[in-house]
Amino acid sequence: MRLLKHFNMKKKLFTICISIFLAASSLAQIDNGTNYISDSKTKNIATKSQCDQIFKKNGDIISALIKDTLIDEVKYKICKDYITNATVSGEIISLPTYEIEKIVYSNQSTKYYRVKRPITRSRNEKLKSQDINPKESLKKNFLSSFVKQNSPPTSIFKNSTLKSNTKLDKSNFVFVSGGFGNQYVMPLFTEIGYLKQKNKRFGIGTSFSFVSKPSDYGYNNNFEFVGLYYGPYTIDGVYVGSAGYDDDGNYNGTGPYNSSGSYIGYSGGYEEVYGMIKPTINYFSMLIDFKFSFLTKKRIQPFIIGSAGVSYRYVGYNSTTKFYSNGFNYNSRISTGLDFITKNNKWKFSPFICFANQSYIDNIIAFRISYGF
Repeated sequence: MRLLKHFNMKKKLFTICISIFLAASSLAQIDNGTNYISDSKTKNIATKSQCDQIFKKNGDIISALIKDTLIDEVKYKICKDYITNATVSGEIISLPTYEIEKIVYSNQSTKYYRVKRPITRSRNEKLKSQDINPKESLKKNFLSSFVKQNSPPTSIFKNSTLKSNTKLDKSNFVFVSGGFGNQYVMPLFTEIGYLKQKNKRFGIGTSFSFVSKPSDYGYNNNFEFVGLYYGPYTIDGVYVGSAGYDDDGNYNGTGPYNSSGSYIGYSGGYEEVYGMIKPTINYFSMLIDFKFSFLTKKRIQPFIIGSAGVSYRYVGYNSTTKFYSNGFNYNSRISTGLDFITKNNKWKFSPFICFANQSYIDNIIAFRISYGF
């Protein structure tokens, strides 16, 4: 009797060990960190799938756990059925409803979908809606790189607010300019003005400019008397050599002979001196400007400006006839450059060169900023 009891106890212990081993072996099929479907973790063999089944219209079947069903898409996670249990892993995936035929849930209920794929308008349909012949459009696109393009049909822009590339006709501009001359002693140039654009090609306006040319120093055939011994030039700049010795060869500073006894005479004694060649010159000018523009359909437009008016020249003091004197004089200039126009047709940035007829002022290189209103 004791032997029988002891045998029954061993039999029960063996059965418990076998059960634990089977459970462990079934759990070993599942990756670490994988979530179980609620109530699916059981040692009993399932008679039906514990995952939802998504049947796609292309024939694919997806084993999933449905997370959400919306009008245009279904959200799910990947589900794996291990008979005794089921797991869910990965991120939430979205699937358009027009790709789904039906969904069979784990409780065997079924949901059918009759959603059709959205229809996108073809290129021909879009062109037809704009009264454009598709064949004609294809032909124009092919030839666009070889043939100069004309303006598109106005029907395209019937309800559009687009502006022409450079709609500058009948605009008013104020501008400011600044630059410098290309001379050794560099003149400085500033200008402000107003321009009325009469049409795309022609504008008229007025401007006020100021040009300042600093004084210039150097040797300019200016001779001063410094003594026969020190000055080898005549008053006219002719070289004769130094004198200052008498006929006996003695130095007295006033003799007509040089140290070698050669006769020089009394016409020498002058030396060229360093000093002001030309004084500072300032020009204040009031001009009328006539502007002519080219390539007016482009955003980079060449231009020529002809200007005429009066200038007041100021040299800072009453100059001798050797220099320039104060006073009014006629002034004209020609300017040429490029207008760089912004997309809003409000700003223009214009480098240019100015050729003026003002005395002692050469060509001026300048830059102008204009604002339209």
